[in-house]
Amino acid sequence: MDPLVSNRSPEPESTNNDLPERQEDRRAALLGEVDGLIKEFRIHMDDTIVEVSLPTGKSRFDFIQKVNEITNSLYKLPAVEPQTLASWKQNDSFNETHATEQKILLNGNVKDSTGMSRQVQNSKGLNNVELRDLAVAHSAYLLINESDLFKGNAVRAREGQLSYCQMGLTTKTYFGELADPNVAASAYHSWKK
Repeated sequence: MDPLVSNRSPEPESTNNDLPERQEDRRAALLGEVDGLIKEFRIHMDDTIVEVSLPTGKSRFDFIQKVNEITNSLYKLPAVEPQTLASWKQNDSFNETHATEQKILLNGNVKDSTGMSRQVQNSKGLNNVELRDLAVAHSAYLLINESDLFKGNAVRAREGQLSYCQMGLTTKTYFGELADPNVAASAYHSWKK
């Protein structure tokens, strides 16, 4: 027997049929991660009202970063623009953890709030949301709905405003404090019993 000849059968050639199967396996795994996050962070929503509960020891940045990883892989949509994500990674308020669960419940795009100045929106009790909570709500909405909570608007928060584009969520908005048809308000919310 020739020593260069193997008794083993040749490896089967890879077929293109393997690729879609692996893609479906990857997609199923990512959808499992989505389901896991929904359960872990007890995410609920009704239209533009979003509730997220941060478990003990988890920060807002932990949640946003995980959502960003999943939405990039699953939808090819970044949750947060890279420079903004890097900035939030260094921001103590985004990385703060608590000894008890923290519930975030807000309306991330208040109906009929566009076309008003910040001053008018504030006088109606709007824009009382912390920017970090608005970022969490938008990330949860994108994760579940694969769409923009802000519906193309910039949305004001207590200490700034956010907008979403194909690069992800960003604080780089060019809207001022005046009335604008493309700037909506946010507000903390409570479920009516």
